[in-house]
Amino acid sequence: MSQELNYYGHLNETGLTVIAKVYNKSGVQVGGDVTCSESGVLSIYIGDMPTLALGEYGVRFFNGIVLLGQGNIFWNGTEEVEILDIESKVDVLDTEMEIIDGKLITVQHSINVNTELLKNKPNNP
Repeated sequence: MSQELNYYGHLNETGLTVIAKVYNKSGVQVGGDVTCSESGVLSIYIGDMPTLALGEYGVRFFNGIVLLGQGNIFWNGTEEVEILDIESKVDVLDTEMEIIDGKLITVQHSINVNTELLKNKPNNP
């Protein structure tokens, strides 16, 4: 894991002591505080993602007790991954995540009322 946690601060936010905290979907912090080093004097702070299982995590960046920013990271266990959503045109019956071709995919199973066909995983027609 290397440099996945990035906070892009305002230009006047140089010289801060930035830490990142990673949270699971239940809002519980996982792993310890991550120290983020500033890249030059550009107000860009970079830290390494802790060792965690596959999933979606929330990340918050702090300077002391001041919240600087937050966002989500989708993690496959070793690196950040891009999420591709499969759109459904009607009601979503269920949603699941799985790895397809090395990418974490959110799959939504739905019924198309017009054709009564079940939309399934892209490689499982």
